Amino acid sequence: MPYPIYTIGGKPVTGKSTLAKTLAQQLGYDRIYVGGILRELSRQSEHNPLNLPFDEWYRSLHNNSSLDNKADRTVGEAAQIRNDLVLEGRVAFHFVPPTKRAITCNVYLTCDQHVASERIFDLQRNTARPEEIQYRCANHAYKVLTQRFNDEITRYKALYGIDIGDDGHYDLIIDTTTLSKTDVLSRVLSFKK
Repeated sequence: MPYPIYTIGGKPVTGKSTLAKTLAQQLGYDRIYVGGILRELSRQSEHNPLNLPFDEWYRSLHNNSSLDNKADRTVGEAAQIRNDLVLEGRVAFHFVPPTKRAITCNVYLTCDQHVASERIFDLQRNTARPEEIQYRCANHAYKVLTQRFNDEITRYKALYGIDIGDDGHYDLIIDTTTLSKTDVLSRVLSFKK
C-alpha cells in the first residue's frame, strides 16, 4: 500500500527528479517540484533582472528568503489540503503538516559526489539546460556541486533552523551511486515504516 504523501530530498544529482517523476507517474500522484518553482521564478525579469544563470541567481538569494518561502509554502499548502502527492525539494519534509507526518514517507537520496559530478557533466553534454552553469569538466562540476550543497545546508539552517543533511528527518535513505532508476523506485515502493 503506497503512502498518501512522499517527500523526495537529497544531495544534488542523485536522481531526485527522476524518482519523483517516475513515482508520481507509477502511483497516479501529482508532483510538486520546489526546484521547478524556483527555476520558473529565476526566468522572470522582476526576480532576476540581471538574467543570471540559475545557480548564480540562486546563490544571490542568500539575503532574500521571500522566494524560498514562496516556493516552500506551495508544498505546505498542497500537503495541508491534499494527499496523493510527491513533493520534491530539499526541505519538503519540513512543510508537511504535523497531522500528516505519520502517513508521509520522507525519502533522501545520496550518491558518491564524484559519480554525481560525472553524471551532471555527461548530462550537460547531451542536453541543453541554458539556465544551468556550464561545467568545464567533471572536477569543476564536483567543486560547484559541493559548494552548492554546503551553501544550501547553511541557507536552510538560517531560514528554517533545520539541517538538511541530518538523517533523522528521513524515513528511507538510498545511496543511488550504483542503482538504476528502477531499483530506486522499487525500494521506495516496497518501503514500510
